[in-house]
Amino acid sequence: MFDWSRKLFDLPPEVKALAPHPASGAHHRGYSAPGREKVKQYSESGSESDGVNATELASGQNVLDVVRDIKESFESGREDDDEMPNIWFPDGIFPGFKEACLDICWMRLFRHGEANTQSTRIGVRLTLRLLLSIPLSSRQPAKAAALSEMLMQDNIGGLEVEDPNHAGVFIPVPPVPGSIVVNVGDCLIRSKSAFVAIVIVQIVGVAAQASGGSTISTPGQSVTVDPISFAVLGPNGRFRNSSTEVFNPTSTEPPFFQIFDSGFLDIIGSNSTFNIVSTNTSVLSFAREAPVYVPETDELFFTGFDPTQNVVSKISLADIETALRGSNTTTVNVPATPLSLPPSVQIANGGTGPYRSSIVFATFGTQNSPASIVLVNPRPPYNATVLLDNFFGRQFNSIDDIKIHPTSGALFFTDTSFGNLVGLRPPPVLTNQVYRFDPATGAVRVVATDFQQPNGIAFSQDGKAVYVYIDIPLLHRSQVFLNRRVFAYADTGIPDGINLDAAGNVYSGCGDGVNVWSPDGVLLGATGNFRNSSFTQFFNPTASEPPFLQIFDPAFLNIIGPNPTFNVISSNDTVPLFAHEAPVYVQETDELFFVGFDPTQNMNKINMAAVERALQEAEGTNVTAVNVPATPINVPPSVHQINGGTGPIGSSLLFVTDGMGLLPPSVVLVNSRAPFNATVLLDNFFGRQFNSLDDVKIHPTSRAIFFTDVSFGSILQIRPPPLLPNQVYRFDMTTGVVRVVATDFQACNGIAFSHDGTVVYVYARIQAPSLALVPQTKQEPLQCVYKFDVDPKSQVFTNRRVFAYADTGLPDGIELDAAGNVYAGCGDGVNVWSSEGVLLGKFFTGVTVANMAFAGDGRLVLLGGANIYLAKIAAKASKLAFA
Repeated sequence: MFDWSRKLFDLPPEVKALAPHPASGAHHRGYSAPGREKVKQYSESGSESDGVNATELASGQNVLDVVRDIKESFESGREDDDEMPNIWFPDGIFPGFKEACLDICWMRLFRHGEANTQSTRIGVRLTLRLLLSIPLSSRQPAKAAALSEMLMQDNIGGLEVEDPNHAGVFIPVPPVPGSIVVNVGDCLIRSKSAFVAIVIVQIVGVAAQASGGSTISTPGQSVTVDPISFAVLGPNGRFRNSSTEVFNPTSTEPPFFQIFDSGFLDIIGSNSTFNIVSTNTSVLSFAREAPVYVPETDELFFTGFDPTQNVVSKISLADIETALRGSNTTTVNVPATPLSLPPSVQIANGGTGPYRSSIVFATFGTQNSPASIVLVNPRPPYNATVLLDNFFGRQFNSIDDIKIHPTSGALFFTDTSFGNLVGLRPPPVLTNQVYRFDPATGAVRVVATDFQQPNGIAFSQDGKAVYVYIDIPLLHRSQVFLNRRVFAYADTGIPDGINLDAAGNVYSGCGDGVNVWSPDGVLLGATGNFRNSSFTQFFNPTASEPPFLQIFDPAFLNIIGPNPTFNVISSNDTVPLFAHEAPVYVQETDELFFVGFDPTQNMNKINMAAVERALQEAEGTNVTAVNVPATPINVPPSVHQINGGTGPIGSSLLFVTDGMGLLPPSVVLVNSRAPFNATVLLDNFFGRQFNSLDDVKIHPTSRAIFFTDVSFGSILQIRPPPLLPNQVYRFDMTTGVVRVVATDFQACNGIAFSHDGTVVYVYARIQAPSLALVPQTKQEPLQCVYKFDVDPKSQVFTNRRVFAYADTGLPDGIELDAAGNVYAGCGDGVNVWSSEGVLLGKFFTGVTVANMAFAGDGRLVLLGGANIYLAKIAAKASKLAFA
């Protein structure tokens, strides 16, 4: 019958609810869900706390007190009982169960001496009750099938009865095969109608079934806290007012194991112990961070925290084991050995490994020393090798925690501004974010951003999920963090270091101990010339004279080819930002159209055939720059402040405009030939003016127009305050339908699609939560290009993730080449990333390039303010022209 009981309670709740216990408490038949049954017990004392008085006792009334008894149950009886008919599952649901119940109830019990049972003579029905009791001190079920006052246990156990002579002391009743536990008090009450004390029974987690099938006993140094016990504390309950107050409802003296779920027993085992093994109060924080165990020497390395000194120590686990074996107390004090590390290791805060026989430390740095990733020899003389101390010339803020990816071997680390907050580091020059560093190639990139303060980090065993203090799956190839969601909320303190065990359980240091949840680069050196700004300082460690090609990855050689050239082809410093935005190449006339940023200047074009002739004439000379004059074009008054362009569509250029004053921003077609007449396609969103349209692209398959809208016009005081959020829109030229496809941006700018239109790249600054804890003195705007999936039906942008972080300036215009590499205008030229977000190289100009365009295969034109540049390379153009 235990097998049937187990199968019953394993059924889904909606199935069990098909045989419901009636609302009436007197009809004891069918299934009752946990908490559904109101159980009461006879009170023995007439104390006020019982709610019972002596008069009631003297009168012989059955005085009852409600007790908590959380269980599931199913009750059945004789099939011929008309007054209390059985309630079964509908035909076809859980077949065989009804027959099994009737067999044990009728054939095996009533058939053998029904007429001789005391219960029958006094008219009490015998009832078969199948129970699944939820333990008071563990969530592990102790299953039991019960026959009214007779209880039969299965082999899991957990039953305890209160010692009648010592209130609150419970005696274990282990299961004995073939035996039945009888509640005699219950029997006597029913037979004599007299007040007799009933033995109080509880189900506890004295034994739990481990995942491997073995039984694990609850260790002595543990306390089980049933979540139901504190679900309601009541109006006079002792509530916590802060997460700095620990949750210890049993007031147990630490250290101890606090068990909330029986699954924790699988983790700690039957004979677990919890001891203090080393103490040192002579430093500010003796044992705090970066624990790394070295199995070869059986030593644990760790760091403390003291701004006045570098606190790194090691402790012998063998010495600890020896001390514990010779001690009868829960505390021993094995001295840790302080280490003297090289000056390159300054305030180690995160640690992992061993890696290449060395310990990997992540350091905060100091006011005069950069935060860094360092390899430290775990044996004397504890020499150190700095692996990374900058992000393209800019110092990290305060590197906090670090882990090695289990399959790629890359180092992932979190960077925060804690160092500045505690006075150890200068104001941050980077956003708080997570990085990936490949020690083999030196490549470093941002994999997650938009954090107020990230901290601990840990990977799942297969490397597909990562846990960060703020279960993020990884994009398989690029290892960018995707699909951020809340994994757990620490009830006490702030989570810090995170680790996983072999079973995937997640451990995190918190304010009350360690919480455990189930799974559900150019090295500059300490005196290097670091960058303090991504806008006024460039990453040019070779001090080369621009323009030049800056190669970070060998794949960039495939893009530029064996004989690349990079020249200035046109210059004009008489107007502000002569060459700035909206480059559109028209193959039929071999002309490139573009705009500057000047309210008095509309549009220009440059003849690429003339450029080629000028470059040919300069061959064999020392001239690296030519100046082919651009032709200014006057466009109609309906075209105000062009800022983005693409196409052509047929023989027309597709532009988006900022607008000017009260003249609305618009999507407009401009004839690429004289008289350059214009047709406005769209100038409002359901009657409201757009803010300032910024960039535009045509979707390669649907031919819909996608454009970004930002409030730059208002910021520059050429437009009124914005009426709409900064967002991305889709416009269908055929139907006139316009809709929002992406929003929640602080700003959005460049946009470009993959060749098949399934992926889109957008430069955006995300609306982040308050950064009140982050010093803002020198921190700059987020410099990220984001990657989205494009929904195949609605073409709404989904699954936003970091694609790339520009190390200099803000990304602006975005283009792709025929191979899918991504180009973006940035503060130092054009950055080029692979489709996985790896920085391959730069077209380094030393000035901001707002936009660029391919003028046919192998010709990349860059708009650099006062100059136009042409890079003649191997890469082929992506299709932007449409019929």
